[in-house]
Amino acid sequence: MDATALVPTRGAPAEQLLELLGLTRRELLHRGELVPPHWVDDGVEDLRSGRLVGWYVPPARALAFYSRRAHRAYGHVHVADPTDRRAWAVTLLSSLADQLPPEILRLDAGVTGLEEAEEEAFGRAMMSRPGSELVRRFAMSVGVADAPAPPNVDLPAAGLTPVSPASVAIELLQQLDARGFRGSVDASLLADTPAENARLLAELIGGTYGRFLAEASRVLVTGEGTPIAAILCAEQSSQTAIVLDAVVDPAWRRRGLGLYLFRWSLRALRALGYGSAQLWVTEANAPARALYDQLGFRPWTRSIIYRWRREAPVT
Repeated sequence: MDATALVPTRGAPAEQLLELLGLTRRELLHRGELVPPHWVDDGVEDLRSGRLVGWYVPPARALAFYSRRAHRAYGHVHVADPTDRRAWAVTLLSSLADQLPPEILRLDAGVTGLEEAEEEAFGRAMMSRPGSELVRRFAMSVGVADAPAPPNVDLPAAGLTPVSPASVAIELLQQLDARGFRGSVDASLLADTPAENARLLAELIGGTYGRFLAEASRVLVTGEGTPIAAILCAEQSSQTAIVLDAVVDPAWRRRGLGLYLFRWSLRALRALGYGSAQLWVTEANAPARALYDQLGFRPWTRSIIYRWRREAPVT
């Protein structure tokens, strides 16, 4: 595909961007991602104003864009054209990486509009670019109608108390995430800075990514008020909830706390009237996948995050 066919989205016709972003959102929701309802309208405005940097193939064949945070960019590619989808995806994503400002040292990007085999072929093609990495993720789902009771974890004897996330300072939740994911395959999915990750957690609890389900979310804290485990859930649809964050401090693992929180949350979701719960897990995170298997979660789709890093800072 010829990269000269790409047109900057700044100032592009709103109806073409509206169509492409609407198709992108539909695909993301279909595979279990959480996308705010105002995402399309905000995206059109941001692309046309330049707050989001992007390119598209007119009239409405394909779209690529990214946002930046410090030295990191978050991108997405959607291909609507039914022909040569893999080739368009490669062309668009390569253009994103080629045109990143020199101070951007890393790009994380997803892709929609491809069948599973096409997405795998797209991933293999992108791996020829130096500095490339593929992070494969599974979407997993479980019915909550028969959710078992939480295991017999003697929380008072352990000196722990379950509390609402709203009663815990965002900075303490951010520190729990940092401790819990440090050194794991999922650590690189967190924001680059503590402040950025704290902002994302605040938005999650504030409902930016969907109605936050405080009734099915809990944090376990010590007698000193230190959070050592948490599960945070939001509404995916009227019948489905999604687990957006589940973490246990490494010093408190192997005590059944993760199993306790998940079973407690699933029972709460059942009481709230949800029929199922979903979550995403990276393919390489074997311990988490083993826990989810034990809880009855089963994979139903997967996606690829394409990651590109500059081999050396540009001077």
